[in-house]
Amino acid sequence: MILSRRRAHLYSSILLVCLLPVGFLAGILLRPQFEAVQGTTDVLFEKGGFAAANLKGNVTPIASTELGDKGIQLQVQTFLAEDGDTTEILLELKPAAVIQLPDLLVYWQEGEEAPAEIGDRSVFLGTLSGESSRVFTLPPQVRGKAGYLIIYTQVDQELVAAPPFPASMTAINR
Repeated sequence: MILSRRRAHLYSSILLVCLLPVGFLAGILLRPQFEAVQGTTDVLFEKGGFAAANLKGNVTPIASTELGDKGIQLQVQTFLAEDGDTTEILLELKPAAVIQLPDLLVYWQEGEEAPAEIGDRSVFLGTLSGESSRVFTLPPQVRGKAGYLIIYTQVDQELVAAPPFPASMTAINR
């Protein structure tokens, strides 16, 4: 009785050893193919500030500089994006080094003195993290005005840095 069960166990083990790799390979080779990112997701990438989604069409560089405050260095570049009758100013931010602070938000605030906190007139631009490049569409009230880029951490609820943002970065010469 025990011998017949051992024999059945041996044959089933041999069968599994042969069929499992074949089943695994068939599963890998026959899996469905689809695009992970489609055209409908461009809106999400644009809202997230990813450069590839925003820097399309007729884009002309306006100015480029490096801004820094309290140990955070940013490569800043502005572009004029024209699409038919609409013109927008795009702001590209790229940290010079990895920013190791969680949940960073970027604001712009007009003023001549560096802000100590986010004011009522602050304009939210988007999120910033790590060392990836982000592109933000600047609202019309920012054009041609000097102010400060405010980098704020949500976790600590404090202003981390406020480098000055010169008016020349958004001046359009036509």
